[in-house]
Amino acid sequence: MSFKDYVWDKDFELKGYFSDSPGNIASNDSLSGILHYTPQEITLELFGEFPDETGNSFGFSKDLEEIYGFSSDGNVLILNTYGKTMEHISTPGFSIIKYGIEKFKLYDIFYSKLENFDSKPEDWVALIDKLEKEEVMEFRFSFEHIEEWIEKSLVTIKHRENKDIFESSINDYKSTNVLINSLKIKFEDSPILYLSYTTTSFRSNYYIKFTPFDSETKKFNDFYDAARKFNGFIEILSNVPISFTNIEFLVQDVLIEENRIPLIKGKFFVQHDRKYKKWNKSSQQNISLSKLDTDFDQILNHWFDKTEELEFIVKQFSKNLHGDLYLEDQLVDAIRNLEVYSRNFQIDQNGKQRKMSLFERLNELFTSIDKINQDKILPSELDKEFFITKLVQTRNYYTHGDKKEKYPYMITNFNEMYDTKVLLQEVLRYFIYKELGMEYDL
Repeated sequence: MSFKDYVWDKDFELKGYFSDSPGNIASNDSLSGILHYTPQEITLELFGEFPDETGNSFGFSKDLEEIYGFSSDGNVLILNTYGKTMEHISTPGFSIIKYGIEKFKLYDIFYSKLENFDSKPEDWVALIDKLEKEEVMEFRFSFEHIEEWIEKSLVTIKHRENKDIFESSINDYKSTNVLINSLKIKFEDSPILYLSYTTTSFRSNYYIKFTPFDSETKKFNDFYDAARKFNGFIEILSNVPISFTNIEFLVQDVLIEENRIPLIKGKFFVQHDRKYKKWNKSSQQNISLSKLDTDFDQILNHWFDKTEELEFIVKQFSKNLHGDLYLEDQLVDAIRNLEVYSRNFQIDQNGKQRKMSLFERLNELFTSIDKINQDKILPSELDKEFFITKLVQTRNYYTHGDKKEKYPYMITNFNEMYDTKVLLQEVLRYFIYKELGMEYDL
């Protein structure tokens, strides 16, 4: 596999040599092993054992938080483990150790252009030290449904007599550029178009590029946190679970014959759950980047300006999209999200939170939905006060327990639970759209 083929949604293996210290990566003290990647589980299988502090290397499984590797195709690996070995298999004269890997970075390096690098132990120590500073010049990521969300064509169809001609329009592609003011990060969408001469077909791909606004580099985690919050933004707008398909970053570039090419670039992987849901173009076309157009700058900055107030809500919303939770838990989360929204956003004129009961908060939220959207979201026959009473009793029972007899109006029917959860999620999305300055469209 080439470096570009290592992506989040495909299983793969990396064979190489691994060490418990940077200086031993290319030495005889390293151990051969295989890194197994699937989205749900990442494991490192080592053939042999690292010596302990006394030099003993048999019969002990050394607990490590970080492991360094050099793959068979020349890439550098920095692996973060869960701290302890998963499995220790010992036979006379031979051991196999397995570590559970939480996350790892894979680096593609132009070694011949590295300054003062002769593959000596001290050179590897200096290189790893540079990588672990995690200073990044550029951060790129893709996610499921990115093509549908961007909705900008890379192909032009020209009609000729008796035939249609497909031409690339990538040179005419107009990227959307936004400065995320609160983070000092520049946003840009970019395309890649692949042409197959054997099948005479096009294949397109897109990615989001983050770059620093007021400095040459930014910490990797600053970019990664921003990308995760951006995915949460797409999830809230679309009501579709969004997972990364690729994360790639540039550590350093080099000028060769007036062209800047990557000197050190990396990819990042983490253990995660994936859940796929089809993107509905007809119902979600108004949230695409092309449709948002000039409003996108303001919308995106509203989102990042309000991430602190929205953090709990977004996490719970995303958890329900990705997970297979009990229906009772999903319903309670939907009620709690509206409660948190009210607490964080429905504040008094002095900017302070108001002391209100859950019934009062929900009643105020439902009442404040404009008439047009009330007709879209709420059933026409809904008895609002009785409905809110049922929500309050349901939330209190599943949160505090106690006897069911105390909550005679709590929701127990599973069909009603599901319908109510969906309704409350739409109410939440209505208010978040409002916070972002967007027009809600069910």
